Amino acid sequence: MKIVQTSWACNQKNMLTFDAGWYSPEYHLMAWTLSCLQLKKYYRNVELRADSVTANMFIDILKLPYTEVVCDLDQFNHNSPQLWALPKIYTYSQQTVPFLHVDGDVFIWKSLDKLSGDLIAQNLEWGTSRYEKSFNDLESKLVYSSIAITEEKVKGGKIFAYNAGILGGNDLSFFDNYTRMARELVARNSEVLSKISIPAFNVYFEQYLFYCLVAKEHKKVNVLLDEIIPDDKYIGFGEFLEVPHNKQYLHLIGPPYKKNLRMCQQLANTLRQEYPEYYYRIIALFKSRNIPLKKDDYYFINNPTEKLLADRYFDLRNSNLPPSQTLLDEYIADETNIASPSFRIVENLLAVINQSNLKSSSDRDYSGIIAAAKSFEQQVFDIVKTKFSRYPVTLLYKRDIYYIKNFQLLFGDRINGYNKPILSDGMVEIVESPFDFSLFDGENIDFIKASTLLNEEPSTNYIGVIPECDQNGYTLMKIDELNKYLLDMMINQININDLMINVKPAFDQDDLNDSLPEFEHLITGRIKSMLEFKLIKAAVQ
Repeated sequence: MKIVQTSWACNQKNMLTFDAGWYSPEYHLMAWTLSCLQLKKYYRNVELRADSVTANMFIDILKLPYTEVVCDLDQFNHNSPQLWALPKIYTYSQQTVPFLHVDGDVFIWKSLDKLSGDLIAQNLEWGTSRYEKSFNDLESKLVYSSIAITEEKVKGGKIFAYNAGILGGNDLSFFDNYTRMARELVARNSEVLSKISIPAFNVYFEQYLFYCLVAKEHKKVNVLLDEIIPDDKYIGFGEFLEVPHNKQYLHLIGPPYKKNLRMCQQLANTLRQEYPEYYYRIIALFKSRNIPLKKDDYYFINNPTEKLLADRYFDLRNSNLPPSQTLLDEYIADETNIASPSFRIVENLLAVINQSNLKSSSDRDYSGIIAAAKSFEQQVFDIVKTKFSRYPVTLLYKRDIYYIKNFQLLFGDRINGYNKPILSDGMVEIVESPFDFSLFDGENIDFIKASTLLNEEPSTNYIGVIPECDQNGYTLMKIDELNKYLLDMMINQININDLMINVKPAFDQDDLNDSLPEFEHLITGRIKSMLEFKLIKAAVQ
């Protein structure tokens, strides 16, 4: 079956400054790169439909190995840049042989060849109140609707749609009819596009219309995922740390994934491990154009060319020296880690307080929490300047290279992995604070979640301060009571099996005996989280 992807630059001329809904532009390019390369790992022929801007970036600059490139999407440049699903509809309409279209935010670690049939989709989803509200608002303003949609609406009941992360099949006549109806739906509503939510309209004429026409013609759709998923419950679709041992298919759907820095960093780290040449090509491209990276692990490196970065990576990866604090003297210290952290904890706290005051007439005194925030920020500042500045960037970067290897070592093979020793990382500092000020760190905080802290009484909070080799020099992680208990057990080396045995007395034994699988899932989940945030590490690399 033919594999095809569609990428339209949405009328943007510079993809280095276009985030396409991602946390920042570099992750957009990294996503497309990883998606393409993973498809090429399992399929010899992968076609790209693109506009000239995208084709120049993907083919001429990044040199992505598509076997065929059809550059015919400039015809959509007169449309709204938000109308991103329309070029996909066009791609579907141009297929003359059985095909499978794969979105650029889909990543596979297993062939999709077992998925076949007249019609194929990722999964069936049902619409929650979110879909109902957005579709009702949409339909109140549309001047035309497809008969397939009209007939489905008459039935009443829940809203269903097919997720188009992957979409295709053998029934080309169905796709001819479907794409004709979709294009007509867009064209005949062109005058009201300025009055509607175009992102919702994309879902409406691509995924919802597909379902309605399937229902009208009584077609069968073979899906990759059997579960019918609520539109707001796509959970676990971005866990790169679980591939390939636990997951073989990921789809970073919408802002909850694409705007999540943690998910984007997992994506970047996976690309670096699997395809370092392409990863450093992207990094060097941004550095050469002086376009800032959101997380710049190469901030301290002079003239970071693609070759220099790749050679440095391979030297560190292939070195026999593990990333251990005890071997500081063995590392080259010419990359001095003098971070320039941008502390925004107090600033963000004040912003949350101001926003809270605007919503209510409360005259509560916040001087105590503000003073505590200033004290906490000063503690972190002192740690970064007096301790973390002593760690060569090379040491921290090599630790990060081992980051994904730790997961594969411990969880790729449960029997052997659970017998491997782990321990807390001695470079991490733990600060005690009366409030969880990690909620206020960074430039994109969750105002709703952070505002809940304003109503809390002071309590004991442990916050991990982790050294980083980027321009900020640190990250923060809240350490709850269970994680603190586990960390104390990992001061000395201990394997996962023994750790679970040692922690069992802290739980109610009757409850524990009735839920051992849930207990294991809880403890291993905490280990994975602390590995990801670099609070702990595998003792044997």
